[in-house]
Amino acid sequence: MFRYLLSLLIFLISVFVSTSALTREDDGINEAELFRNSLPGLSSNQPNELKQSRDQLLKLTRLRPEKAIYWFNLGNAYFTLKDLKAAFQAYERVEKLGSRLSPAATLYKAKALTAQNNREGATAALKKLLASKDIPPNIRDEAKADLARLCLDNQFASIAGDSRLKALEFYRAGKYEEAIQILEATGTNDSATVLLRELALQQLNRDRLDRPSRHWLYLEPLLGYSNNIYLSPQDPIGSAFVRLDIGAGLAIHSNEKSSWTFHLSERMNETLSHGDLKALTGRIVTSIRTEESSFSWLLGAFHDHAYLANEPFESDFGAEARARWRSSRFDLSIDGSFSHPYSGLRIAPGLILDQVYSQIFVAFGRQRPGDLINLDGTRLPLDHNSLTYGLRGLWTWNSRYVLSTQLSHQKREYLEAAQPDLKSRVDNEFMISLRLTHFMGRGFQIFADGSASVNKSTLSADDSFDKSYSAATVQTGFVWDFFYE
Repeated sequence: MFRYLLSLLIFLISVFVSTSALTREDDGINEAELFRNSLPGLSSNQPNELKQSRDQLLKLTRLRPEKAIYWFNLGNAYFTLKDLKAAFQAYERVEKLGSRLSPAATLYKAKALTAQNNREGATAALKKLLASKDIPPNIRDEAKADLARLCLDNQFASIAGDSRLKALEFYRAGKYEEAIQILEATGTNDSATVLLRELALQQLNRDRLDRPSRHWLYLEPLLGYSNNIYLSPQDPIGSAFVRLDIGAGLAIHSNEKSSWTFHLSERMNETLSHGDLKALTGRIVTSIRTEESSFSWLLGAFHDHAYLANEPFESDFGAEARARWRSSRFDLSIDGSFSHPYSGLRIAPGLILDQVYSQIFVAFGRQRPGDLINLDGTRLPLDHNSLTYGLRGLWTWNSRYVLSTQLSHQKREYLEAAQPDLKSRVDNEFMISLRLTHFMGRGFQIFADGSASVNKSTLSADDSFDKSYSAATVQTGFVWDFFYE
């Protein structure tokens, strides 16, 4: 992790210097050239190259002692060379200058203190850093991990074979679920155990949202029942139904910063009481995704195809884009879709807590799915503009159970009334849903959910073919993700 953060900071620093045209000639010294020459050695494992970078940075700190980036890189050079006292002093100079590099300098100052076995000083530095408001998420996460390690070492290092030390090893190896299981099995609630568990839980939830694997395959079968499956022009018909989702994906290019992905998904539905109504829909998606510590974006293109009762529907093409900004406590996602069946925009700010994630969202767009053909052959035009807003929440009370809910209101204004007397049609649909998911490990999870919707239309029952959109639905199933690194 230290190497990753160091490489990222070196890159940002080099960009800053190159764009600010930092050049100074004093006593025959070209400042910008000297700085550029100091960068390669900082990421080298060769002592001679590191010493050369150290000497160049020493010259720069004498030339421009007010420049925090020179002191920060000098501290990194000393740290790698194991000159920990000198590294500590360099990081302190960065803090005193009040630079934007101060949080990173405090983090690495704590690492230097830890390496000198000054655990009390390192703990105090990390607690002071975590008490700050505006620090980058990657710095905050690294500081939490280091503080948890220090707490565990202080409390349990004298106990041979303590299971919590094993949990820490799993956490640092990226095996967050195994770490949480060990910590929960101990039954203790001391500060170190609670801190490490919360940190592992955050990382586990992040991994569930941002799948890092290079290849994947998933299955999602479910069984459900709805009291209205919209098949009858006269009265609601209740029916059980089954659904099977199958998907596969491939990361064509993937590294720590970005990935290009390709995936294919298929869905099959069948209502058990009306076996003649079957649907097989599929989507092929290619996307380019870039992720950083606080911002991610996704661009993609897709091709949809569908078959209903063995009759092919028109294939649809489209493009989608997503941008997400994330800090330690807040995130904001903006999604756009541009295609034949649907075009729209969705904006959703969210609040991130240790075990709770809440989000408000608003979406508007235009959907052109064609006509709904009822069993008696009548048609209902479904082209409409829509505005949807609501509230979403997710509660993770331990590593195995997640409870999610959504409350929303959607207003649909139909573009082609095609109703008696050319009456216009506006639907207002209110929906609430609740879902419980149990993660059983190895990518396997079971779930149960229920939803209820109430639709109010400006048309009377006699004017509309679909007499009732209101429905209550329950379903249960499982999801099995197969991951391949």
